[in-house]
Amino acid sequence: MPGIVRLDVIPWKDARGPQEEVARGAVRDLAAAAEAQLLGAVVHRLRPGDESYRYHEHEQMEEVFLVLAGAPTILLDGREILLREGDAVHCPPWAAHTFRNGSTEDAEVLMAARLPERSDVVYPGWKMEAMAARAGSSEEARDRRVRNLAELPWEDDAYGRDWGGRRSLTEGFDLKQIAVAVRTLRPGALSPPYHSHTAAEEIYIVLEGRPVLLRDGAELPLATFSVLHFPPGEPHALANREQRPAKVVTLRDLARGDQVELPAAPRGWKGPRRP
Repeated sequence: MPGIVRLDVIPWKDARGPQEEVARGAVRDLAAAAEAQLLGAVVHRLRPGDESYRYHEHEQMEEVFLVLAGAPTILLDGREILLREGDAVHCPPWAAHTFRNGSTEDAEVLMAARLPERSDVVYPGWKMEAMAARAGSSEEARDRRVRNLAELPWEDDAYGRDWGGRRSLTEGFDLKQIAVAVRTLRPGALSPPYHSHTAAEEIYIVLEGRPVLLRDGAELPLATFSVLHFPPGEPHALANREQRPAKVVTLRDLARGDQVELPAAPRGWKGPRRP
């Protein structure tokens, strides 16, 4: 079915910036593989010594990064910050950034954004000079644009804790263009309820477990690392029939005028159901 693809079958492609011949790691383009139109989502793999795209910033687009594996370093507005698995980074417009992998192990970073209507990349040479000038600085103040998921408040689902829960990056970073959450579905949980969006599109990425998808009135078993795309107006929900939790990253563009609709769900999908 279009819009559902396994992450591990999406090919790795060399990551190159404009007019560059040297690869800057490799990427899996999740959004393109799942046929998304408004959202961008890639997994960028950095081998030891790799650096991602040239130090850059965006005029309009905000980006959200989530470290899936490894310990890369982000260069963020002249500061070098060592990251670890589970760290999230918010880069609003005009925040200059790039990643380096100075460790001895591969690193993988999920990069997500709402796509701009035109290319808005800027390469700020003066910020490179500022970064060099601050090398070795003893400044220890934390950058609130970098937080570990464990620092974000846990929220039980609005429909009750038996539905599951999440850690929301949207509120944690005050995101303006994209909604991002890491959801945990307890055994038997249904989260979110059967719903659709009138204007927004969504991407789900299954990181752990094997939940079940309700789509077009049919139940579809999912595998770990499934990537799902839901265009506006398409009802869907997830359930966890297994005895262990499932973890899902959800991405949604914050479209203006979007409303959530709750169509009638098949029997058994109106509330949590124990396995």
